[in-house]
Amino acid sequence: MKTHIELPLAETPYTTLHNHGALAGVFHQNPSLRNFHLSRSVRLCCTRQFLEGYTSPKVNVLYGDFTCNPHIERMRHDMRFLGTNVHLLIRRLLSSGYYVVYTDIDDFYVPGKTFYHERHFPHDGMIYGYDMNRKTYLVYAYDKDWRYSCFETTQSGFERGRRAAMRDGKFGIIWGLKARDTQIDFSLAEVKEHIRLNLESRLSDYPLDDPREVYGSATHDFIGMYLDKLYDGSIAYEYMDWRVFRMVWEHKKFMHERILRIEDTLSIPHTYSEEYLPLVESANRMRMLYAAHHKKRRDSLLPGIKNTLLSVKEDEKRILSNLLEKMEVLS
Repeated sequence: MKTHIELPLAETPYTTLHNHGALAGVFHQNPSLRNFHLSRSVRLCCTRQFLEGYTSPKVNVLYGDFTCNPHIERMRHDMRFLGTNVHLLIRRLLSSGYYVVYTDIDDFYVPGKTFYHERHFPHDGMIYGYDMNRKTYLVYAYDKDWRYSCFETTQSGFERGRRAAMRDGKFGIIWGLKARDTQIDFSLAEVKEHIRLNLESRLSDYPLDDPREVYGSATHDFIGMYLDKLYDGSIAYEYMDWRVFRMVWEHKKFMHERILRIEDTLSIPHTYSEEYLPLVESANRMRMLYAAHHKKRRDSLLPGIKNTLLSVKEDEKRILSNLLEKMEVLS
């Protein structure tokens, strides 16, 4: 076994959640895996639990992470039964070309992680390399500045974080991920179906007393309700979910890429993608304003963010509806 390994990474469409960012490894091994997500991860989603006292809408995107892609080989190991052998397993997986995703390691003990020496928090990340001489791991995850980045951490800190989490009853998982050697093509038929499902999503379809997930365009309305609860104080500022508008922004960026791919596949001008680009810019502005509120409480920003969000929703529906009509004619 080598004393040093560093596996390469690629850009992913989403890095809001760790199970999204973990695609960075397999996308490098097989770039065509991106087509699976371009064809399917059209719909935003969230829960309705925040309406009944939960503090996060858990905004996500359907088909956006490594767990839903059948073209990724996934090896799952429960750390509860591994003891210190977890480090041998990590090295062997990396040596065999598998990227290592872990869950429930206490950030407090892991140098470079978000809550290092600040608070105890069982957190996730991806290991893409190790150095036995330096006794370190290379990690791709949220760092101490809440940036999704690559950094080096100590194997001893990882071990202390693992033991601390286990003492609190958090038994993490080690995933080994490797891309399958198959060519995945962009599917017009599949993307057309998911755009249709996205557009069919309406607020009236989702009763407010049902905690289950919301899918598609109506997700924007529920995020708007979440902003209302932050504004009126029924969800405390201290418990706001800072990730919400990063997910919205990344969703719009990837939608723009998807529209470009549709236009190129159909050999039509980039009319729809050009019309959609201002929505990406609006989503980025919402992200920055929401971050400003998170950094230094500025409640006055929230109504404006909500109004922009609902305007983006209506513009997106219009553009995607027109695009879908064009696709029906040409494909």
